[in-house]
Amino acid sequence: MSEEQAPTDGRGGTHGGDGTAADEAVTLADDYSMTATELDALFECLASRQRRLVLTHLVETDDGIATFSNLIRHVLGEGTRDEDRERLAVRLHHVHLPKLDDHGFVEYDARSETVRYRGGPAVTEWIRSIRQ
Repeated sequence: MSEEQAPTDGRGGTHGGDGTAADEAVTLADDYSMTATELDALFECLASRQRRLVLTHLVETDDGIATFSNLIRHVLGEGTRDEDRERLAVRLHHVHLPKLDDHGFVEYDARSETVRYRGGPAVTEWIRSIRQ
């Protein structure tokens, strides 16, 4: 059985199915750039309202750091039922924060229940633009 190989772009690199270079740098506003793969990861993370709220909150803090309980309050708002808070805590801990951490947008320390923003200037600009 032969292994499938990704199509090449003629320069030794690979390209996506649409003919674009898979990791070609994409220049964003203010001269920030991301590779197409990084941009895809960002859009995947921003597809979830809860992840957008987490990232927005971290960007808006002075130091880019929040506690786990602070994020729950921010995402759900005050006056939420305990059942909903528990459900969100499970989703944040097992789904949303690990995904953001895997892509390098946050650093999540479950032991200290601390989340640090690590997105960088290009990601920050995207988050600020969708917030408005």
